[in-house]
Amino acid sequence: MEESAVTQETNLLAPCKRKLPYPKAVGFIITNEFCERFSYYGMRAILALYIRDKLGYTEHGATIVYHTFTMFAYFFPLIGAMIADGWLGKFRTIFYLSLVYATGSILISLTAMPPINIPKLEFTIISLLLIAFGTGGIKPCVSAFGGDQFKLPEQEKYLGYYFSLFYFAINAGSLISTFITPIFRADVHCFGENDCYSLAFGVPGILMVLSILFFVAGKRMYIVKQPSGNILGKVSSCIGGSRWTFQADRMEQSIGGWTLKADQMQVLNPLLILVFIPIFEVAIYPFLHWCKLVRKPLHKMIWGGLLTALSFVISGIVEVNLLPTYGTPVSEGLGQLRVYNGFNCDFNLSIPTGLNDTETFIVGPLSVYEKLDIETKNFIDLPYSLSGQEHTECANQMFDGNFLVNEKTANSFFITNGSILNFTDNNDKAIDGVSVRFLTNVRNIVQVQIYDAKKNKTRLTLPSNDNTQKSIIKGVFNVMIDDIVVIPEFKFETGAVYTINVHEDAVGNYVANVVMITPPNSIHILWLVPQYVIMTMGEVMFSVTGLEFSFTQAPASMKSVLQSFWLLTVAFGNLIVVFVVEGNFLDAQWKEFFLFAGLMLVDMLIFTLMAFRYKYVNRSSSTEELAIEEIRLPEKGKIEPTKDN
Repeated sequence: MEESAVTQETNLLAPCKRKLPYPKAVGFIITNEFCERFSYYGMRAILALYIRDKLGYTEHGATIVYHTFTMFAYFFPLIGAMIADGWLGKFRTIFYLSLVYATGSILISLTAMPPINIPKLEFTIISLLLIAFGTGGIKPCVSAFGGDQFKLPEQEKYLGYYFSLFYFAINAGSLISTFITPIFRADVHCFGENDCYSLAFGVPGILMVLSILFFVAGKRMYIVKQPSGNILGKVSSCIGGSRWTFQADRMEQSIGGWTLKADQMQVLNPLLILVFIPIFEVAIYPFLHWCKLVRKPLHKMIWGGLLTALSFVISGIVEVNLLPTYGTPVSEGLGQLRVYNGFNCDFNLSIPTGLNDTETFIVGPLSVYEKLDIETKNFIDLPYSLSGQEHTECANQMFDGNFLVNEKTANSFFITNGSILNFTDNNDKAIDGVSVRFLTNVRNIVQVQIYDAKKNKTRLTLPSNDNTQKSIIKGVFNVMIDDIVVIPEFKFETGAVYTINVHEDAVGNYVANVVMITPPNSIHILWLVPQYVIMTMGEVMFSVTGLEFSFTQAPASMKSVLQSFWLLTVAFGNLIVVFVVEGNFLDAQWKEFFLFAGLMLVDMLIFTLMAFRYKYVNRSSSTEELAIEEIRLPEKGKIEPTKDN
């Protein structure tokens, strides 16, 4: 009898010869993942710009908030995995945390609505925390829950297809949402504003609700394993993200008659992933295996990491070439001085250029004098003398005094009839268009217009005493004063910052001149394509392989936990970005890109040494994947596997 029981047990644990059908329940999980990733990447695509443009953060500040959010989104998988493996199980963890996720998605949409007068910053932070906890908590559970639907090793080939299909769904959702969400943001106008962030956040919120409905719809078909006890509990990416978006924001975005928005550029990553996944499976991996360059999963990950490092090197090279188009940023220890001439004649400007030296410069008619590297600590009083050209209407205009030059400030002064006005310039590159400021030296308040003659449409109207900076779209427009064209068909180019000086002469005629203080975007956005291509190739080799590897090599009691540790690496990557940006260790973005490339190379060197020493776990039967609670001993001594409902 004992021998018979042993024989039965041996036969049971032997691999099943019968071909098992592909689990139909996987379709619900894949659809759920598509909708959830649509929601996450759609929201994240516009998040950095929302933080900067609506919450008033600088680019550095927006980068820090963005990557802090992303870090939490990839830290919370550890919490979600512990809950799933040790307490609630994967199904209930996904369901409950999806509800938290949907709440955060809807809340951030409501917060972005101007009529709802609630504190934007505070409620945005609360929304992001809910989203981070929700998306992070379910992230390791969904992929592992899908893996639970397969029997190993009998369906090992199917499992490999599943993880490729799973990653395909992730990037299909990302592709579509990253393309259309910026359109909702920029091209739809709502609540009297030139954008519609509430709609751009609201559509992903709706998709998150749909993801929950799809997930619950497949409940009857799922293999739902009970939590088998979390061993961790018993014992005790990246960048493409925000920096590449800001990089794209400073580049020429026109492709024929169409404009590719900076945040839409992120669509390249999921699009290329959808293309590369089948190509790698069908052609590239077999070729690399034939060349003996790839034999094990970890070998793929090594090549993927090296490609990622190369993509950051390319990013740094692109950034170096972009630097001349950024204008002159205001640096620490320096102040900038601009003196605008509001007359149609020359002015002589005398200012000190050294300890005992004074130099005289000519400020041309309706032009500007610039000195952009004045050394100062906090502020400095710079003595000056201004006198108008003899035998002109400027001859009686004479001024003496001190220019107050503040550190890290674009200090600007405007010569008008009998006085000098001072203001602070904003010479940062214009966002999604053109920045323009009017400085008028006129006797009475008149109407200033920028007019599109081709479309018979006024692009900007303001009174002449309004000298604040305004935003307009790019194009060829007329500049008009009281319906009189003073500058015909001037080409306003994307990214440029213009100041238009206007003067009224003694007989009431108007004359104007455009001064460009920040150059337009001249390097095309398509120069970012190579870094996206190489980064995506690296991601397919590293991330898709790592997702499958972390599942197949984990014991049954740590499936979700190992997935969460895999995702936790993304959290640490974003934490590194936060430290680098917040610490101001580097004074230029191109240096950051080369730093990240260097860190990646060092990391892959260590990874390679560990990979060649790794011993792979081989499963001989699907019963090895069953938790202890899933095997029961019948009365007659026959061991049978069971499936929890």
